[in-house]
Amino acid sequence: MSYYDGPIWEWFSLTRSSYCVMPRRALCSMPLEWQERFVKLMEEAEALLPPEATQLDYWVRAQDGGQFVADPNVPYRHSGPWPLRHPPQGAGPEGVDQSGQKRA
Repeated sequence: MSYYDGPIWEWFSLTRSSYCVMPRRALCSMPLEWQERFVKLMEEAEALLPPEATQLDYWVRAQDGGQFVADPNVPYRHSGPWPLRHPPQGAGPEGVDQSGQKRA
């Protein structure tokens, strides 16, 4: 496998996107085990790549049809998690929410 093929190239498909942007609120809406795996992968990437690959700051604005729109993910501290479309594979026992916290 070379730099120009593999799972990431396939995931981006034919888009011309240079970046993958995932809102914090979406990430926090995922189950706890998923979040832990994600964090470990991001830490591994930062440890392996040179600093210039990950240390720039970016500014993101939401668009829909080429028009700037209000982003429902900006107030992540006050919005709560997005509901999952279906339980993740190997979901935990009943009574546990998607953050891994026990429900009343």
